[in-house]
Amino acid sequence: MKKKIFISLFFICNFSYAEKPITVAGVNLFMSAEQIIAVAESKSLRCYVAKGTGASAHETGYCCSRKGMCRGFRNNYKGISFRFKSGTKNIKRIDISCNVTKSCGLEIRDIADILINKGIVQRLEYEVVPIIDVNLGRYRGRGPAGDELVINPIIQISVPGGGITLQLGRQISKQTDF
Repeated sequence: MKKKIFISLFFICNFSYAEKPITVAGVNLFMSAEQIIAVAESKSLRCYVAKGTGASAHETGYCCSRKGMCRGFRNNYKGISFRFKSGTKNIKRIDISCNVTKSCGLEIRDIADILINKGIVQRLEYEVVPIIDVNLGRYRGRGPAGDELVINPIIQISVPGGGITLQLGRQISKQTDF
């Protein structure tokens, strides 16, 4: 009897302290490719094996769209695409079109407010990102599981305006010396 109580308490304590990943449109970075594909198919998307182009040429993954095949990870068909960490089947990044979240036409500030109000992230910070000769704004937030959510600028080519990217958080060296 004591053993059963200990095991039950062990699982309850571990479950309550488990960090929930950021989940948008039913997907998160800690799912397997098969799980993400199943979610995409439930949204009437078809998934195709994809290989990156240009700077992401060494990356592989999937691109899921309503019609037609994707070129690399560019999601011109308004769906979900995801990439693996190099040499693994662990998910590194997920791009979610505004069509999937039904947020097309909303300002990125409005999308940020919705994500916070729904409890998907605790807070999002606005940041300015220089892209070529233009400075674009985006929102970035961190999850407790070491993942990040980015609401992309309206003009970003790889993800339609208002699209959301889930990615692994940037690691900061613990050996920083100030």
